[in-house]
Amino acid sequence: MKRSIIITWLLLAGICVSNSHEALTQESTLSVQTERVYICVSKNAKRYHCTKKCKGLRNCKHEIEAVALEDARKRGFTPCKICYR
Repeated sequence: MKRSIIITWLLLAGICVSNSHEALTQESTLSVQTERVYICVSKNAKRYHCTKKCKGLRNCKHEIEAVALEDARKRGFTPCKICYR
């Protein structure tokens, strides 16, 4: 009797762990897709920034725009060397 209770408990614990791992994986994938970064909307701008107050954006004479990280990468922007150390 004790043995069957232990086996049942272990099976249920394994199911809970696998479900929580799957939920965490989906959540982290979603957060990467929706992460916002900041870019200077200029033909010479090449970097994206994690905050609007980054020192790398001080020289931007044009509009600063918040975009999805994936969108910034698709446009050819690379991480700022100041705020992404």
